[in-house]
Amino acid sequence: MSTPTMGRNRYKCGSPLVDGNQTNFVMQEYTLWKQKYLMHVDGALCVVRPAGDKSANPRFPRDCVSEGIGYGMLISAYLGDRPTFDGLYSFSQKFLNANGLMSWQVHPGQPKEIVGPGGATDADEDIAMALLVATERWGNTYRPLAKAQIDKVWEHEIDHGNFQVKPGDQWGDCK
Repeated sequence: MSTPTMGRNRYKCGSPLVDGNQTNFVMQEYTLWKQKYLMHVDGALCVVRPAGDKSANPRFPRDCVSEGIGYGMLISAYLGDRPTFDGLYSFSQKFLNANGLMSWQVHPGQPKEIVGPGGATDADEDIAMALLVATERWGNTYRPLAKAQIDKVWEHEIDHGNFQVKPGDQWGDCK
C-alpha cells in the first residue's frame, strides 16, 4: 500500500481518495452514479434501486425510495448540480402523503405507484438539510421550502410527549 500523497489535493479528513486531482475524481464518480442510478420520471428525477441490488425488493424492481432522493439532493447540492437537485426535489413533491411528506417507496409507472405511503424521518431530514444547503449555494428561493420541510418533520415525526424522533410520520409514539 502506498503512502498517501501530501499537498493541495489532500482530502480534508486526512488521506486523499486517489492520487491526482481529487475534484476530478469526485466529479467522475458523481457522473457515473447519475448514469447508473438516476431515472427520468415525468419531468422529474428519482434515484432507483436497480433490480438485483442488495437493497432492492424483487417485487418492485427499479423502485425509488425517499432515502435515495434525500441522499441525491444532498450530493447534488454540495456538488453544485442545480438541475439534478431540482429534478430530485420535483420527484419528492409528486409523491407527497397527507402530511405533505414524501411517501417513502414509489414504483414509478406502475398502476399503484405509491408502495410505501408513510414518510421516513431520516429521508425527510435529509431533504430538509439539502434544501438548507441549496439556500446557501443558490439563494433564498429554497429557504421557505426548507422551513416548510423542517416544520413538517417537527409536526409529524417528533413525539411531542418526550421529543423523541419517530421512524416516520405514520407511527404512533416511540414505544
